[in-house]
Amino acid sequence: MSGEAKVNLAVDMSSTVAAITMDSIRDRHPGISEAKLLELARKRFKSGCRVR
Repeated sequence: MSGEAKVNLAVDMSSTVAAITMDSIRDRHPGISEAKLLELARKRFKSGCRVR
């Protein structure tokens, strides 16, 4: 696999993880604002674990 293909795969995987994480937060907090959603997502990514 070329270097470019590896980078593209990593970007796709990161995007998928971000989408799944934000969907999970939306499930727990229906009607959450976009700003609050991003804040909670950043906390999860920064901590590397589930934030409640």
